[in-house]
Amino acid sequence: MRLFISVLAVSLAIGVTGCSDGPSNETVQKVDNDFLGTIKKDLEAIAESGRVGSGYSVLVSNVTALAKKDPDKAEAIKKALTEMLAIKGVPKIKEKAKEIIKML
Repeated sequence: MRLFISVLAVSLAIGVTGCSDGPSNETVQKVDNDFLGTIKKDLEAIAESGRVGSGYSVLVSNVTALAKKDPDKAEAIKKALTEMLAIKGVPKIKEKAKEIIKML
């Protein structure tokens, strides 16, 4: 019987006081996608390595998203990226990536 009363008292205390400090005052910030910044970062990685890797598809999707804000710039960048894919040789790829960065 004592065990039952003890469990009941603890349960009642937890129920009345709660298990947390109440609602959090933490605010959630809306993320504004910085497509130009992301594109630049990806191109800088290509300019440094001279290799177009698996991140290329993400790069293209960011350029596509940029098209909503600046369609002319996005189209020019897409064209330059297509040209970059056709280039052979690390030094030329690095040069083309730096050229695209200047377009941003």
